[in-house]
Amino acid sequence: MTEDEVWNIIGGVCTNTGTSYGCNGNGEIGSNVILMFQGGELSTFSQIDLE
Repeated sequence: MTEDEVWNIIGGVCTNTGTSYGCNGNGEIGSNVILMFQGGELSTFSQIDLE
């Protein structure tokens, strides 16, 4: 999945942490996702309690 495709799906504000992006989401308190891209493609993600 390309970076543009990911941002179209998320549609929210994410913070660039330098090596990855952190995005807060709707769901349980503390819900979030961490996204890592390499060469413009999503390479790794980890999500917690997102709806």
